[in-house]
Amino acid sequence: MSAVAVRSLQVEDAAPVAVLLTQLGYPTTGVEARERIAFALKEPRTTTLVACDGNEVVGLVAARFERAIEKSDPFVHILLLVVHEKSRGLGIGKRLMAEIDQWARTHGAAMLMLTSGNARAEAHAFYRGLGYEGNGVRFVKRF
Repeated sequence: MSAVAVRSLQVEDAAPVAVLLTQLGYPTTGVEARERIAFALKEPRTTTLVACDGNEVVGLVAARFERAIEKSDPFVHILLLVVHEKSRGLGIGKRLMAEIDQWARTHGAAMLMLTSGNARAEAHAFYRGLGYEGNGVRFVKRF
């Protein structure tokens, strides 16, 4: 593995992003990924970064700067993090999270927040290793 570079997401990344989202458990086609990326790129409070090993996209992270009525301090909500199955355990996730940490600090956020599904024990251990702590339960109502 060569040095991994981190850059902003581009619409041209749709095909590898579709693969990453599918691996994360959200089956996605290239066309769907392209539409979602185009939407995300228009969101001024959101940053989405990819990790590239050479020309190959091997990781993805997205985060949104937020303010809430129940909190005085702004925060950054990490929307997703995924590293390609073949590239896990190589520090790519840590690198992407460090980039988001820096982005959050630069924008004046007081904390980072994320949710992770109950079945993702490895992800939970990863986040705890980065200093995150579990402090709640997420509830979902589907329509």
